[in-house]
Amino acid sequence: MLRFGLVGYGTHARWAVRKAINETSTQGRIVAVAEILPENLAQLDEPGIAKYTDYREMFAKEKLDAVYVATNPEAHAAPTIDALEAGLHVICEKPMAVTVADCERMVAAAKRTGKRLAIDFENRLIPHQRQVKAWIEAGYLGRVRAIHWQQMWDGHKVFGPIGARRARLTNAAGSLDCSIHELDLARYFVGGGEWREIQAMGMWFGEPVVRSPHISLLAQLSNGVMVTLNSSFAYTAYIQQTAYSDVLTIVGDKGVVSFMDDRNGKGEVKLVSEAKVETVPHESVGHGIAIGWVVDEFAAVVEGRAPWSDKLASGEDGLMAQIITEEANRQCIARRID
Repeated sequence: MLRFGLVGYGTHARWAVRKAINETSTQGRIVAVAEILPENLAQLDEPGIAKYTDYREMFAKEKLDAVYVATNPEAHAAPTIDALEAGLHVICEKPMAVTVADCERMVAAAKRTGKRLAIDFENRLIPHQRQVKAWIEAGYLGRVRAIHWQQMWDGHKVFGPIGARRARLTNAAGSLDCSIHELDLARYFVGGGEWREIQAMGMWFGEPVVRSPHISLLAQLSNGVMVTLNSSFAYTAYIQQTAYSDVLTIVGDKGVVSFMDDRNGKGEVKLVSEAKVETVPHESVGHGIAIGWVVDEFAAVVEGRAPWSDKLASGEDGLMAQIITEEANRQCIARRID
């Protein structure tokens, strides 16, 4: 059982991370929380969890095995590096950081200290995504040539109680704050690779934010796979009604995989190939469950019960995701269309 210190107790940490580790996970437990905002820390009322306003004091005083970093993305690098240098293993929320340089510093710290660093790309552990990976590895698609994603939702409304949170997320990474999961999954499905030939254009819809809430992205992985992503935080963000669209198509020379999810509870993932035709349910899994799965996988590695596998995203995976995110957002800003 890993004893975790949680750094950051904002909205996501309260709604998802605490529940995932202390209720879903069977191999981890939050024993202390560090949060600089008193109003956030005041909302922690679970018995047995120590409270700190300085994470360094928490590292020094608590008997911890690992740290979960759930601060705002721009504040991920410092506590991650400090935790690693304090001899603690780390799971860091996605996006890993807001700059490639910070990601590189985090990866270097993990290598220097010999401690484990994982990034919360939890979708790698969702059953239907694992099934897609298994179909590809079994050769049913032959050589995968193209992966196409459409991931559109409102990413919270621009109005209402969490409109300010939406603005903060959009300023930090644009719609890729969430669709960075899809960019990571593209690499996961085909065994990795480095991003190249990145091209992107964004749309702002008149929003006063730095990065684009709506993006179209085209890139290629070094293994030759073409990847496209249409991603939106603007999809019904400006009206009361809500809509959602998640579509995946993977094209190989011997088969294809496709799914479409509009959150009506009837999604499915389908394989059509020369050798096999199969359909499995598309499962919507909340952060409060999926993060718990990440923690259990991480604990098994840290405790020596299992080797590291690609079910866990490494610091290098987080760096790859930031490379394409940073370049895509740079191009969008250079070509800005309001």
